[in-house]
This record gives sequence, structure tokens and C-alpha cells, in this order.
Amino acid sequence: MMETELRLQLLAWGFPEPRVNIWVHDDRGRFLARCDLVWEEFGVVAEYEGDHHRTDPVQWDEDISRADRLSDEHWSVVRVTVRQLRTQPAALRARFVRALTRGGWRP
Repeated sequence: MMETELRLQLLAWGFPEPRVNIWVHDDRGRFLARCDLVWEEFGVVAEYEGDHHRTDPVQWDEDISRADRLSDEHWSVVRVTVRQLRTQPAALRARFVRALTRGGWRP
């Protein structure tokens, strides 16, 4: 499962352990999204986007809406593809450093 590969790589890079498949709510308790990887204390979520997210128009629309809902509530959303994970690891790692440090994480 690619979400597991992503999580293990993030841990190997020294990032804190994320919670997995978490329902995220706004400050009033309204459901925003179920997210693959969540760092609640830093306001960051990671979403692995498999190819079906791109090829299924309904899924693609929901992915955009979900990211917008989270961003509107001040969550940093890091969307990840297999290509980024496997062929652009330095750039991907830098994206997570930026997102987590904006939320208060200190390496």
C-alpha cells in the first residue's frame, strides 16, 4: 500500500509519527475529511494520490473539494504521487519540512 510506503519514508527521514486514516474536524466539530496521514499538533495532513484519483472525475473533484475544505480551516495539505515519492524524494522531503515547520515542528 502506497500510504504505508509514504509513512515509512517519512519516518526514515526523521519526521514525527503521523496518525493514520484520521477523520479531521473543524473547531466546531464539523467533519472536514478523512485523511491518510495526520499531524494534528502541526496542522498538517498528507494525502497520497493514486492514479485513480486522476482518472476518475468524481474522485478528482472530491479530492479538490477536500483539500479546499482543509485549507479553509488552516490545515496544510501535502498531496503526494508515486512519482514524487520514488523519483523526487529530496523535493518531497523539503515540502514536508516546510509544512511541518510552519505548524511549529522543530527538526
